[in-house]
Amino acid sequence: MDYKQAFFSRLEDCYLGVKVKAFHQKELSNDENYQKKLQEAQKQAHAQNELQAAQNGFSNLMQIKYKYFNHIKDSLEQEIDAQNDPWDCRDIYNKLYTFFDSYLNDTGTPFFKDTPMYKNIYAKIYSNSKDTNLFYKTQNLYYVKSDTLYQSLILDDESGEYEVVFDASDCQQNKDNTKNKIFFKFENINTQNDKTQILIKVTNQKDLFSHLTKVYKDNTNEFSDEFNKTLKTYHIKITEEELKKIFRTYKKQQEIDFFIHKDAKSFLEEQFDLWMFAYLYKEDS
Repeated sequence: MDYKQAFFSRLEDCYLGVKVKAFHQKELSNDENYQKKLQEAQKQAHAQNELQAAQNGFSNLMQIKYKYFNHIKDSLEQEIDAQNDPWDCRDIYNKLYTFFDSYLNDTGTPFFKDTPMYKNIYAKIYSNSKDTNLFYKTQNLYYVKSDTLYQSLILDDESGEYEVVFDASDCQQNKDNTKNKIFFKFENINTQNDKTQILIKVTNQKDLFSHLTKVYKDNTNEFSDEFNKTLKTYHIKITEEELKKIFRTYKKQQEIDFFIHKDAKSFLEEQFDLWMFAYLYKEDS
């Protein structure tokens, strides 16, 4: 197992290692009728400044996370690879992967995520005033309620040759706390700035865009046969696994519950001390 690749892949999943671009509907089509509809929609949207600000803020957050991931990756590679021989590097990345894989969830929040017995992960349950405390994994986390509104985004593939354009302009905001099912429909293939764009409609209205090809099979996370055939027809060379990763990246930023740890630094330092003690003295009595 390549622990360096596994560690950075785990870190990338947490910090969104996918290129994000601002979404502009006017780039999607040069069709005159489409532009007229777009201008009318823009007039109606003028009164929704708060919603538009939220969309821009969300895009900015995604871009910041992408830059932060690259900053961390470059810093670690410089610190580890430049100062150690290949065997030591492998051992260090092995330990990094082993440690952080237990404590980081999909959004990068540190807590007791993966705690099987063989990992010897401990929680402090005793204090001077109490014999025991009721323990639950999220007891030191603040819950941040995520919005169910899907935002329009553009995500690049790794080669930079393709862009997947997620158009959520027809996705209605929920009126309560219920989470409506989201549908992805393939709209078209477009060329913009020497890049091939895969245009995807995102909606929570089941009967909307019924004429478009479904991206997913019903009640699964597998691409539909029609969608795969359409991509082949357009000679799209992006791999299925990479395309799934782009869709996962888009969806998880909307669907995953976000937490903030009350004292992440102290938590990780305490768990690292326990891990280091077990690593050094596990063979002793």
